[in-house]
Amino acid sequence: MNKDAAIQFLEKISGDKNYSRFGRCFKTKAKNYFYDTGTGKVCECEANEYKLLETLINKNDYSTVVRMLDNPEYLDAMKNIRELYESENMFQDRGISFFEFPNEKDIDDGTEKGVRQIILEVTEQCNLRCKYCIYNEAFERNRNFSAKNMEWNVAKRALDFAALHSQEKLTIGFYGGEPLLRFPLVKQCVDYARKIMSDKEIIYSFTTNLTLVTDEIANYLAALEDCSLLVSLDGPMEVHDKFRINTNGVGSFEAAMAGLKKLVKAFGNRAEKCISINTVVCPPYSIEKVNEISNFFDSLEWLPSKTVRRLSYVSPDSLNEKDLEGYKEIKEMTDEEFYKQPDEVIDPIGEWAFAKINQSKLTRENSGIFGDFIQNDFLRIHKRWLTKEPLDFMPMHGCCIPGMRRLYCTTEGNFKACERIGNSPSIGNVYDGISKHDIYEKYVKEYGEKVAPLCAECWAKNICSLCYITCFNENGVDMKRKEISCMSSRNTCERRLVHYHESLERDPDSLDFLNEVKMQ
Repeated sequence: MNKDAAIQFLEKISGDKNYSRFGRCFKTKAKNYFYDTGTGKVCECEANEYKLLETLINKNDYSTVVRMLDNPEYLDAMKNIRELYESENMFQDRGISFFEFPNEKDIDDGTEKGVRQIILEVTEQCNLRCKYCIYNEAFERNRNFSAKNMEWNVAKRALDFAALHSQEKLTIGFYGGEPLLRFPLVKQCVDYARKIMSDKEIIYSFTTNLTLVTDEIANYLAALEDCSLLVSLDGPMEVHDKFRINTNGVGSFEAAMAGLKKLVKAFGNRAEKCISINTVVCPPYSIEKVNEISNFFDSLEWLPSKTVRRLSYVSPDSLNEKDLEGYKEIKEMTDEEFYKQPDEVIDPIGEWAFAKINQSKLTRENSGIFGDFIQNDFLRIHKRWLTKEPLDFMPMHGCCIPGMRRLYCTTEGNFKACERIGNSPSIGNVYDGISKHDIYEKYVKEYGEKVAPLCAECWAKNICSLCYITCFNENGVDMKRKEISCMSSRNTCERRLVHYHESLERDPDSLDFLNEVKMQ
């Protein structure tokens, strides 16, 4: 291959000289790789091939590549790249001609008899005032705390709707605020659900700060046929109490620990199956802090060792400046400046989890201590589409049909797409039911029309898990927020490609257990 032929090849694969969508070059400690967007294939690269592809694709620098081709070694590398193009159909991503999102019939069928989970916001009240809570006044994308409670008539109508429109298996969630403030209403809902849905398999789900758990409540929850508890505990006392405080400013650690102990005792052998811990990691970030939190949970002899522990970052928009500490400087960086920081600064949870994985054999049984790191990030890469030829369409990656996978009912009886999405368009209410028109027009159609052009040019589109949560406000899609979320997601995808392939290098069979894990 001479230089003219190499340039003709480059112009053939992209007439507009936009190469970034074709994939991503990434390095482990031992090897160089290229991930191909169109087919999902990953190939190992020699040094010259990697440098050429990194310049062409990661940096999208066509003119520098042309100058590099004056070197015969890079011409040989380009010849190998062309062979991959011809034999493996790589470097041929076509963008997206259409988003494969649900049509109106899919929505009609899915919401008519397909509701999988209904979540009742039984109160907007909470006995804590965690400094990072998304319901604080500092967080503009959500409601604030209020005295509103869900009335029985609203809860009853929501359960009646779920009974008529759900599958044989249904999850009924209780959310707030702090749902245990309305424990009598919770019991009333459970009794009513058992009465009207005796033919269904029901899972009762709770999100709680633990501080109100009594022996009575713990024993009641443990006696439910199937129960799932997501409990909030941020680590040892000095870490937890810094942000998770009562309305009087006093830390909540002791009450939360007492509540968790009561639950573990009441659930007995079912504890590790029914209880999972949500830990919010706050500034200042470091791997040392994450390790301190992990060691704390490991030290609790009474806590089942396989308890799922989810670690997540605080939303910086929910914190006042005085609480940001060293993170304030990072928050004020431009996106470009931020992503030039070391991985342990950008993603200490991910770097901690991967270091732990390297220290022991990863199995399905112990993967729970890494929370969503394995079950979400690794699984999406492991089960990515692998095709002989590139596709020109894609599903709406992490998006569900609103009202089907989750149906969130506010204290006032309005239906929302999800409890995590914040201010967003309603999709109906307990009086009139789900509005399939609103689901299609305000979510599916608008999201597809506005977001598809971004996804078409994105190398990470087939391993991306972003959904409506990242980009909606009360008026619909917020493209500014979406673009920020996309940049963060691409950086996460690249780091996880590295982590995933380093795991395979260490032990090629180490991730086989993911074959049996279902995508959520």
